[in-house]
Amino acid sequence: MNNSTPALLRTLLLMDTREGSPEIQKAIEFVADILSECGVRYEIVCPVKCAPSIVAHIPGKSGKSIVLCAHMDTADFDKTLWHVDPLGAVCLKGKMFGRGALDCKSLCAVWLSLLTQIANSKIVPKHGITLLITSDEESGGEWGAKWALNNTQLLNDVMLVLSEGGGYPVYQNSSLLYTVQCGERGRIKIQGEYDPPKISRQELMQQGVSAGFYSEKTVEYSKHAPGKARHIPLKEFDAVQCERDNKYTIIYKLPFLDNYKLEIDPSRIIESVECGKTNGAIKFLPTLQRALTKHMDAQLLPIITPGYSDNRHFRNAGIPVLGFFPLSIDNGIAGIHGNDEYITQQSLDLAEAVLSEIVNTLAFQ
Repeated sequence: MNNSTPALLRTLLLMDTREGSPEIQKAIEFVADILSECGVRYEIVCPVKCAPSIVAHIPGKSGKSIVLCAHMDTADFDKTLWHVDPLGAVCLKGKMFGRGALDCKSLCAVWLSLLTQIANSKIVPKHGITLLITSDEESGGEWGAKWALNNTQLLNDVMLVLSEGGGYPVYQNSSLLYTVQCGERGRIKIQGEYDPPKISRQELMQQGVSAGFYSEKTVEYSKHAPGKARHIPLKEFDAVQCERDNKYTIIYKLPFLDNYKLEIDPSRIIESVECGKTNGAIKFLPTLQRALTKHMDAQLLPIITPGYSDNRHFRNAGIPVLGFFPLSIDNGIAGIHGNDEYITQQSLDLAEAVLSEIVNTLAFQ
């Protein structure tokens, strides 16, 4: 069987793994077949129908492990709005199109290819390597990552989780930066309107650095208005982002700010989702930076992302996690949860090279 990353990705893109699809089970069993060929121990868990996850493990000498996390389930799509078949794995001009190409089957393919290479080498790593591919991320992860955390033994003594959420290239003037997700915004739904307090960006950035979510590079980036090149809007560094929903307000807050600081009346809270602390994940950034520098003249930009991923379940469990899947500069991301989602061959090559360097450094040194 061809276990190269492009071949694995193409097979996965041909399967419809939207929420509730029976082909999710087929995709997870395909992963299991690849692992079986290499003699890697695995377990398939399925606490609810059509939401299977697979946990695989290569033991190390130390008893500790790193976790390679991705999800097999994808967002829905409207086939009539695509220019190609969203389930066709169509290759055009160096791009592979398909639902899940970026979110998150490419990462599944990279992790699976890397794990098979390590298993076939027969070299025992210093630290164990655990693969976790879930099928419930798009629905909140309750029956995927969160369930696996609470019900499997292979996620004990974790040093670091490597997952999705970062790796988007942006510019600051002529300097190339790559985002790395160090946190996600919390979500609070309250009754009525909300007028957030004024908190200076300088104060917010310094708090973010102190809490381990930002670096001085993030502080520097937040001081300058972005140019016309690819960039992160400066509003992403605001304390809160708000949406009105009839008689309610939904508040997306930076994870290091408490409700008291934001002047949120606890009696008005309808629901709240916290996204956890960094748990020391930022100490692994030099390893990521060295791996990136070997392939790109670029610096890491630690950020907090607005959307949810499985990463928050690890952070809430006290486990360090970094979101990083580096893309080539020409790879757009508008197709994520949109139309004509694709990944370039350059992105696949870059991600595989950089992530392989990171995993081998963390696991073997």
